[in-house]
Amino acid sequence: MAIPDEEIHAFMANYYEAFSKDATAGAEFYAEPSFAVLPNCILYHGDKHAIVAFLAMPVQRLRPLGYAKSEISDPHIQRLNKSTVLYFATTIRKASSGAEIERGRYCYQLHKSNNEIRIVELIAIDCDSGGPIA
Repeated sequence: MAIPDEEIHAFMANYYEAFSKDATAGAEFYAEPSFAVLPNCILYHGDKHAIVAFLAMPVQRLRPLGYAKSEISDPHIQRLNKSTVLYFATTIRKASSGAEIERGRYCYQLHKSNNEIRIVELIAIDCDSGGPIA
C-alpha cells in the first residue's frame, strides 16, 4: 500500500519542527546513509554524525540573522513507487520577529521501510542564499 499523503505531510512538518530546534533532532529523520545534492557539491552522509554536521551548517549561518524556524510552503508529492516519494517544497526561513530571512526550493526523496519514513536524499532546487541549507 502506498504511503498516505497525510503521513508524508505530517512527517515533513515534524522534520521541519525538529530541524528548527536542533540539528541532532533533525538528523533522526534521515536514513543512514543519505545524500545532499547542493548547487556546488554532492554530499554523502554515511552516519548520524555526518548528518548532524550537515544540518548544523545552515543553522549556524542563520542564527546571527535571528533565525527561529523553517516553514513549508507549496508542498507537492510525486510518487515513484509504493514506498518512495519525492516531496517538493519551498522552505521559508524566519526570524523570531516573523520576518522572512530567506527561502529556497527543495526536493526530498523519502522512503518508507519497516514502518518508518526516512529522508534518503535532499536536493536543493533553487536557493537564494547559494549556501547549503537543509
